[in-house]
Amino acid sequence: MFPPERIVCLTEETVETLYLLGEERRIVGISGYVVRPPRARREKPRVSAFTTADVPKILNLKPDLVLTFSDLQADIAATLIRHGIEVHGFNQRTISEILDMVMALGALTGATDRAWRLAQELATSVAGVREQAVAMPTKGVFRGVGRSDDFRYRVGVGARRSRWWDRRFCRSEFQQASQGSRCNGGGGNPSRAGHHRGFVVRQEIPSGESCAAARFRLHPGSATRCAA
Repeated sequence: MFPPERIVCLTEETVETLYLLGEERRIVGISGYVVRPPRARREKPRVSAFTTADVPKILNLKPDLVLTFSDLQADIAATLIRHGIEVHGFNQRTISEILDMVMALGALTGATDRAWRLAQELATSVAGVREQAVAMPTKGVFRGVGRSDDFRYRVGVGARRSRWWDRRFCRSEFQQASQGSRCNGGGGNPSRAGHHRGFVVRQEIPSGESCAAARFRLHPGSATRCAA
C-alpha cells in the first residue's frame, strides 16, 4: 500500500521525523529507546530494543512498512522479510545523509513537500551553528597514542583520571609523556612509546583543529581526549 498506513519504527529518528512531518498517525509501533517526542512513548506500543525485536508483536500489528537502521538491525529485517513484511533500512551517517533520510521518509509517506521544508529548516539551523562555532574561541587538546585499552585504563579508569582532566597536570606532564614516559609517571623508552603496552604519548594539537580532525590526521583509530 502506498503511502503505508501502518508503520513500525525500530529506531528513534524515524519516529521523531514522522511526528515533525505530521504523519504520526501512521506509526503503530516504536522502539523502546524512543524518547522524542515524549508523547510517542504514551501513544505508541513498544516492540523492540535496538538489536532485538518482538517479531510476533510486530506481525500482530500488521504493518505495511517497517523502518530499520543499519546492519545492526539486519537480522531483524531479514526475519520480517521472510514473513512477507515490507522493510526499508536507512543508513545515515552524516548530516547530509540525515537530511536525505528526512526527504526519503517524506517520499515514502506522501509528504514530500513537508519533508523538503523540514530538511531546509534543519540545514539552515546547522549552517547557523557552524557560523557560531567559527566565531567561538577554541582550546587545545591532548592526544594519547597507543593501545586504546591501555589508554582507557591508564587515563580513563585509573586513579589519575581527575588529574588527566586538570589542565595544569596535562601541561606539566606533556614534555615527559612526549618522550615516552608512562602515564603513571614512571620512566619509559622513547623509541617504544605508543607501541609498548602501558605507554602513552601525548601530543599537543593546535587549537584551530578539531578533536576529530586531529584524531584522523595523526593516528586513525587511536584514543583522543579533549582537555577541559
